[in-house]
Amino acid sequence: MALLKEYRPLLDEFLDVWPIARLKNMKLEEYTNVGDDDSFCRWLESRLDKVGSMWGGSAYKFGIYKRKDTSKKVSRSGYSTDGIYAWHTRYGADAKEAFFTVRAMIVDIAESAVSGEFQNIDKVDLGHVFKWKVAFHYNPKLIVPIFMKDVLVRIIEFYGENGKGELTSSEMYRIISKYQPKHQDIISYGKELWEKFGPDKMFFFVKKFVEQAKTEDQTTKDYPKTFLDLTVKLRFGAGGLSKVPWLGFFRDGQEVKNGIYPVFLYYKKQNILILAYGLSATNPPKNSWHLDSSVETISTLFLREYKQEPYKYGDSLVYRVYKPNDLSAYEVENDLAQLVEFYKTLDLKSSNEKEPAVIESRLKQIPLKLYEFSESLKKAHLWFPLSLLHRYVASHLTKPFIILTGLSGSGKTKMAEALSIWISESSSQYCLIAVGSDWTNREPLLGYPNALDSGKYVKPDNGALDLILNATQNPSLPYFLILDEMNMSHVERYFADFLSAMESVHRIITLHPEGDEWIDCDVPAEISLPPNLFIIGTVNIDETTYMFSPKVLDRANVLEFRIKETEMESYLKMPESLNMNSIKGKGASMGQDFVAKANTRLPPAPSLDAILIPFFSKLQEAGAEFGYRTAAEINRFISVCTELADGEMNDTEIIDAVIMQKLLPKLHGSRKKLEKILWSIGQLCLVDQTGDAFHEQEEDSDIKYPLSYEKLKRMYTRVRDDGFTSYAEA
Repeated sequence: MALLKEYRPLLDEFLDVWPIARLKNMKLEEYTNVGDDDSFCRWLESRLDKVGSMWGGSAYKFGIYKRKDTSKKVSRSGYSTDGIYAWHTRYGADAKEAFFTVRAMIVDIAESAVSGEFQNIDKVDLGHVFKWKVAFHYNPKLIVPIFMKDVLVRIIEFYGENGKGELTSSEMYRIISKYQPKHQDIISYGKELWEKFGPDKMFFFVKKFVEQAKTEDQTTKDYPKTFLDLTVKLRFGAGGLSKVPWLGFFRDGQEVKNGIYPVFLYYKKQNILILAYGLSATNPPKNSWHLDSSVETISTLFLREYKQEPYKYGDSLVYRVYKPNDLSAYEVENDLAQLVEFYKTLDLKSSNEKEPAVIESRLKQIPLKLYEFSESLKKAHLWFPLSLLHRYVASHLTKPFIILTGLSGSGKTKMAEALSIWISESSSQYCLIAVGSDWTNREPLLGYPNALDSGKYVKPDNGALDLILNATQNPSLPYFLILDEMNMSHVERYFADFLSAMESVHRIITLHPEGDEWIDCDVPAEISLPPNLFIIGTVNIDETTYMFSPKVLDRANVLEFRIKETEMESYLKMPESLNMNSIKGKGASMGQDFVAKANTRLPPAPSLDAILIPFFSKLQEAGAEFGYRTAAEINRFISVCTELADGEMNDTEIIDAVIMQKLLPKLHGSRKKLEKILWSIGQLCLVDQTGDAFHEQEEDSDIKYPLSYEKLKRMYTRVRDDGFTSYAEA
């Protein structure tokens, strides 16, 4: 079989210079002299690199080599040096002995290649790439010029002949040669295979990414910067290790925080790798993948397979799911190539394009209608009880700081996103930020003065400060700052400025000093927390999170999300993919009324002393009594919710919500502290307030405030069983 004409002279020249007879008498200086183009190692690595490269790696791949810099010490375990040469210690006690060992192995390789006894080469104790490179040049008709074992495995997988066990390299070379087309020489055949399966493809890095994700190593410098004209980005964590490391591919103008992009997501807990139609988990992207409803979200996949929501990226759509321990090179490469090809066909708006700071609304404004929000959620396949929607919106209009707590995957973040997307005219009106475990000060939200460049201010990349500045310039429109997993770090550290501003008269937060050097800075010296900024924090409770202090809880309405068995049963019978895009801007014509209602004084609610003073007295025993601020907010919530619900919630249900959201969240402590208090507050939630609280035979008709009562009962049970309880954990 003819070889390519352009390489035939080079291959023949090598055999003329290095016949097997010469190998047997080769001297150390002939093998590895530095700068000698005719040395054996120089031929293999440099002069023959166009017919199968072996560049890269350490010079120890040759077994023994002559050192360029003899001044450097060699202290690596398993290696020896005499100052001039360095070698693997296992080959000999000195350079001469080591070379004789290496030479004998090279002769064995060459003779085995010529005779076709490739199985002998498997046993030779030299590096895989080097020994098979040698073998190819002594039999360039049966050994394809590809020497990386992982590439050979990929080719074998492609041909479907990987067998039941692990094949030796000699077996793989024989199988690969069997598929060589008759019209094609072995070098062009090898080049074709290399183009298709070589390590310049992404599979090797995907495999490396998964393996690295299982360690504490967060470095990314060894990964390619581009792939198929897309920018490659990846992250294993920020501060702490991520539960879902990612490897993404980005077109110009698409960003992690607000774009769309093909992405590999490795879910550590489930040990699955997902290739996804990625959607930003920080801010809703400006673009869509334009897929039909048959493509399921990662949330739908998790609910079906694991009966829970994914830790993150639930809105992204599934392209393919892989088992990391059984990755197919061909499948991964082919899937990624096809997804990238589709991605390149999309007409995308750059996620870097800034929305105008001042938004001139072209929509005719109408009064807020909550039932329209409810209907929009149903069309997006989001199901929340109507009473919860009333409580959520009324809480916003009472005070623009809400904490959503509850089971992971119960819909907290989706609720926060849904209202902000539904009622906003522009994507610049909302910002979802994942709180990091390394947040120890206000910089992740407010930025900081540049200490190295006087008069310059560094804004946070997540857009939080820009959101506040935009809200200031558009006081009639609502703006939403969503802090996902707010308790991943100590809230009092990074959120202290916000907590203080919320209760001050002028709501001022100072950013940097005044002075001439700041004249050209586009960030003001101080900002006033705008009344049209609504802040929502979501809370998951596990061993990685921190509890809130009374200072934080006292400034918020706390809404708990729970899933009833009937709700889960209904969902599992017919799980449906979320379609958040369907609600985008549907309630934008009510945005101005939303803000107006939040800043309108309302007449006080009817006298509440007969209802609330008994609760005050019992809470006081636990050191969790409420102050004037809480009393004022309770009064406003009742007025707002009464008007908003318009008969959908009665007075008792609204009082129940107030107790649950404003009075109970600060309760936490030991059995000694809380058992009697929980029982006595439970009594206050009964129709007959002298009855036996938490009695197993209670009927629904016996309970006046069921929402609060069920919470108290869970806390009471837990404090008796575990000796400690808190609102968030019960």
